[in-house]
Amino acid sequence: MSQLEIMTNENDELVFLKGGRQLTSRILESKAARRVKECALICTELDDSIYWLKELKELVTHNTISLNDKTDESEKFARDTRAYFTSACVTYFKFFTHGFGMSVKVDANKIYDKSQLEIHNSVEELRHKLIAHIDVSEDFTHELYAIEDPEKEFKPSIVPFFSRTNHFFDEKLDSFIELVEFLKDYFHSQYEGAGKSLMKETFGK
Repeated sequence: MSQLEIMTNENDELVFLKGGRQLTSRILESKAARRVKECALICTELDDSIYWLKELKELVTHNTISLNDKTDESEKFARDTRAYFTSACVTYFKFFTHGFGMSVKVDANKIYDKSQLEIHNSVEELRHKLIAHIDVSEDFTHELYAIEDPEKEFKPSIVPFFSRTNHFFDEKLDSFIELVEFLKDYFHSQYEGAGKSLMKETFGK
């Protein structure tokens, strides 16, 4: 069976090809179409979150770097883990905090059971600590040290030191991945159901 190809023409317009032939197309803008479009968007975005979380799991699972010392290697590891976690969190939580631009309202209390809601709230709290705030806490500390050599061989210096607690070495990461996968499956089901209705509305079959 021929695969649908999506390309752009010389006018930067999308064209759809199948079996070597260009198909006719039009943009759907009905209320039903908007719901299908938004469910598809959420699924795509959640796929990104799942990818970043699995990359994070791969990184921490195979880590052999000592995190007790401040080295270039440990700093790179810390930056990479924060980058993956931040990307996944920002993408995941934006569907729970969006304004009036989306018609699909994501309410964790209506979608998740008690245990899933606990995971959601726990990760949200961690997100606030690691992403939204820079206050000194048990999760993030920063100090400034005056360094002097008692034997006066080396010049004195002032050195900043930052410490972040690593939260990615327990079952919380696996639970978060499962939660995002559940949400993606939920909206994929919504997409398929709404899509069938939209097919009938659009093509009469």
